[in-house]
Amino acid sequence: MDRRAISGGRCPLFYYDIHEAEVTDHYMALIYDAVRLAGGELLPYDKSIPVRKEDFILTNEFPITFYHMLRGHRNHMLWIQGIIPKESRLRGHSWLRFKLLSMIEKRVIKRAKLLFLISEEMQRHYEKKYRLPLSEKSVIFPCFSEKTIHENAFFDEKYQKNTFAYVGSLSAWQCFSETVALYRKIEENSESPTKFYVFTQETEKASAYLQKMGIQRFEVAYHQGETLSKALAGIKYGFVLREDIPVNRVATPTKFSSYLSCGVIPVFSSALRDLHAVHAKNPLGIEDPTVEYLLSDMKKTRLANTMKNVCKGYFDTYYNVENGKKCFAEAIRKTAKLSEKPTLLITIGNLKTGGIAKALTVFLREMMPYYEISLLAMREGEISAEIPEGVHRIAPNDFMKITELSRGELHGISLGARLFRYLGAIWSKIFGKRLPFRLISGKHGTFDAVISFCQPSGAKSFCNLANESALWGAKSTKKVTFLHADFTKYGGNDAYNRSLYRKFDAVCAVSDAVGKRLLSVMPDLKNKIFTIQNFLDTADILQKAEAVISPLSGEIKILTVCRLEAEKGLLRCIPMMKACEKQGASFVWHIVGDGAEREKLEKAVMENGLSERIIFHGAVENPYPYMKQADFFFLPSFHEAAPLVLEEAKLLGLPILTTETLSARTLVGDLGIVCQNDDTVLEVALLDFLKEKRYETIRKQYDKDAVLREWKHRKAETVKAVRTVLS
Repeated sequence: MDRRAISGGRCPLFYYDIHEAEVTDHYMALIYDAVRLAGGELLPYDKSIPVRKEDFILTNEFPITFYHMLRGHRNHMLWIQGIIPKESRLRGHSWLRFKLLSMIEKRVIKRAKLLFLISEEMQRHYEKKYRLPLSEKSVIFPCFSEKTIHENAFFDEKYQKNTFAYVGSLSAWQCFSETVALYRKIEENSESPTKFYVFTQETEKASAYLQKMGIQRFEVAYHQGETLSKALAGIKYGFVLREDIPVNRVATPTKFSSYLSCGVIPVFSSALRDLHAVHAKNPLGIEDPTVEYLLSDMKKTRLANTMKNVCKGYFDTYYNVENGKKCFAEAIRKTAKLSEKPTLLITIGNLKTGGIAKALTVFLREMMPYYEISLLAMREGEISAEIPEGVHRIAPNDFMKITELSRGELHGISLGARLFRYLGAIWSKIFGKRLPFRLISGKHGTFDAVISFCQPSGAKSFCNLANESALWGAKSTKKVTFLHADFTKYGGNDAYNRSLYRKFDAVCAVSDAVGKRLLSVMPDLKNKIFTIQNFLDTADILQKAEAVISPLSGEIKILTVCRLEAEKGLLRCIPMMKACEKQGASFVWHIVGDGAEREKLEKAVMENGLSERIIFHGAVENPYPYMKQADFFFLPSFHEAAPLVLEEAKLLGLPILTTETLSARTLVGDLGIVCQNDDTVLEVALLDFLKEKRYETIRKQYDKDAVLREWKHRKAETVKAVRTVLS
């Protein structure tokens, strides 16, 4: 798609040209999200594409900004992580180089339209050094590597052991030698055992220095990201010592957030001016430590719950990324003079636990940067709490609510609505639901675009008003519906629903296979069907997977997470499990979820004597720790469209055994087996998985980094695809 079309006429585009480094990833992601939240379009810089005078260049080093200034670009946004001229001198470079860098730095700071700074001290430094007023074009947020605490890092036992950590390079201004000297005195004078952990890329150099300095108990390793968090989880104290020089005064080291997220008590210097100021408001660490004070503190009793609350307070305030993103977005919107975002109404039947509602929450988060979104759900549910803040909720009236309520759930509903429910249900069974649903679809206003996020139920079924509300309840020049099911098998392939689909401007199928199946029934929709894959919040899932739950039982742990409905095929698998047990397989099948089939399933389990082999956990808010513990994921559905749960299992590296359904082979890829949708074939595949431990071989093919790269690319492409459909 042409980028000028994306920009909407003469709206500015935002081109990023950055020096990539792991330490900058989190901050740049924050800025990128803020650009999107402001309604801007973010694109990688390409020399072959001319930059218009209204476009912006976003960089993270002032020499790169200066390069673009020389090329004639005039609108610049710059993230400044450190004061490079001073750092150059500390590295031993010449005074002439320092002066040249200072001249370039001043020119860039003076001409930049917006500065992203890491501390208030940094702003004061530049205002004093260059005598420039910067408050009107600066926004401030500290460097960080974590967004929240790791719950499993807070336990009383770790605060009873005196362990210390250093994280970072061995650069002079990071004061590694001073840190080692302080720790040596602690080790020599402590009445109880201590241990020093050094996490650095320069492992050999660090080990040699520690040995030279006579440190007795130490461990040196290199960790980053998730593995660093795991390594820090059991450590009590973390050093962040700094000399009182300008480079350090403006700094907000990322390791400070790493320590707090893992409940590590920071031992730091007041030279870190902003951290000194925030610590004064919310004391936690040990500032400007002496050996005597540290030895005294080591004897104190610290409770994990108290530490957790204090650390969480930092992430609710100082490291509140959502607040930072909003602040940045407002500054970007003001600086770039961005217009208001287009309005979007999304309708859905209910927000009860299920793949469609879960997919909606991530869809909303990804679309919020580009649209002012209103949401109409006919019924609240477990997913309601996950709807992002900032989405305008339209409250359904009683006549809308009754489409998602059974007769036993009508208490509190007005008499007129209850009467309509009974009469409407009878009418729908005889004549279809077109007339009653047209009468109650509501009037919700005018929007730039309207989406029904779910497919309609059958014509004789008095439920699911989402499509009718989208078509008849709102005014818009663009109306779109989603299809999350195999249209030929889910129960909605009838004349009424086919007529509904023809009224929409576009139909978004969640996979190519889903779209092709619809096209086989309605070839006249050829130019209206688009593939829009579901989003996945990878960071959220990976974080939730770390939650602590009781260990799952079983030598081999099979896991199924789904609604307990007939189409999921669970009932047919109970005799298969019995047969596998007779063949000597030792396993426990853990089923997470609830639904109409649960009573039948539990009865079948009892009749087959499998109470110790099959365990029902019910609906749980967070299924991901179960996935992390399981040996393989089992989904024996009769029919599916593109189940999100398979994507979640794949993200977590959980091998999959599933039946042939519309999108199964595409979703599973190399991380599982897709077998013929036949009871005999499925039983053979299941026994093979159990007896031969096929899942162990499959798990070895898991490449987490590759999966995350794939999702990052897919998210960007899907956002573009949605915006294209709605444009």
